[in-house]
Amino acid sequence: MRQWFFNIYYSFPLQLLLLQLRNHLLLLMIWLLLVGLMTGAIASELGIKYLFWAPEYLGEVNFFSFGFLGFTFSTFCMTWNLTIYMLDAYRFPFLASLKRPLTKFCINNFIIPLLFAIILVYYQISFEISEEHFSWQNIFYNCLGFFLGVMSLILVLLVYFAYTNKDILSYERKFDNQPPNLVKNMMPGRSLVVAKVQAQHRSWPVRNYFNEFLQARRVRSVAHYSNATLLSVFRQNHLNALAVQLVSLAILIFLGMLVENPYFRIPAGASIFLFASVLVALMGAVIYWFHHWSMPVFLVLFFFANFLTQKGFFKHESQAFGMIYDSTRVVYDFDVLQRNCTKELIEKDKATTIQILNNW
Repeated sequence: MRQWFFNIYYSFPLQLLLLQLRNHLLLLMIWLLLVGLMTGAIASELGIKYLFWAPEYLGEVNFFSFGFLGFTFSTFCMTWNLTIYMLDAYRFPFLASLKRPLTKFCINNFIIPLLFAIILVYYQISFEISEEHFSWQNIFYNCLGFFLGVMSLILVLLVYFAYTNKDILSYERKFDNQPPNLVKNMMPGRSLVVAKVQAQHRSWPVRNYFNEFLQARRVRSVAHYSNATLLSVFRQNHLNALAVQLVSLAILIFLGMLVENPYFRIPAGASIFLFASVLVALMGAVIYWFHHWSMPVFLVLFFFANFLTQKGFFKHESQAFGMIYDSTRVVYDFDVLQRNCTKELIEKDKATTIQILNNW
């Protein structure tokens, strides 16, 4: 019984969850915000929850609208996984000894995304039954669209990682003769990461993990691998994670540029997931580069963004075409209203309205 308990407690998925609860509460707030919006606990009066429960594409709620929602939800989940990998992979040196370490990391970091997906699908089905009165066939197709949307991006990234991620044996052959000045050729970011990996940092012990076939595997020791090999594996996976995050940002910009085309107007809930993906990537980058100084940097960026949105190109005011806004502003008070509210104007407005009704 005790052995069973420790195997679960020191499993990779649970240790990743505990690590995020301890170190990344700021990033977890994005998940909490999405849960609040999706369940209606936040901004319920604005109807934001319906953007997740009944996404619309080209004015219809169907297989394709749920597919877009699933695809962007998967984008957010993968951005989350890649960000956590960039921040904390060095705490789990055994990853570098595995084939496709980035893939295995994403598989084991499933607890939070899975819980969110279960809650989301539950609310979607409940709404479709109680409010939309969809048939079970329509509900099944909508859930299938959401599932296929999620899986489509995952399959694309798995293929990408399979062809771009080298295993540790490749780097062992490359670094038979350890190069000098290892730190100089390291991945971008904090030099503290190098020191911790070189010291075989073991503050988060793990006994087992899940592989690509969801089979439990025991963690192997990496003490016999050189630091150069381990660091090279992490460096390459960091670059792959950065590439995927940049693609997410590019997709969001691309969709914004083509918003006038109705085919590129993805469901609003999908846009929220894309925006959350970019937010997670930016926050992760700040934390990665500035570490203990990340909170002051966040505050500076917040006030800087607030300043920019009030100036020039970044300030957009809603104006009606044909109106002259550079003339003297009209005084809006009771006396002016009384002078303009004459009996003749009232009768004229009534006659015009009656004519409109008669024409209709």
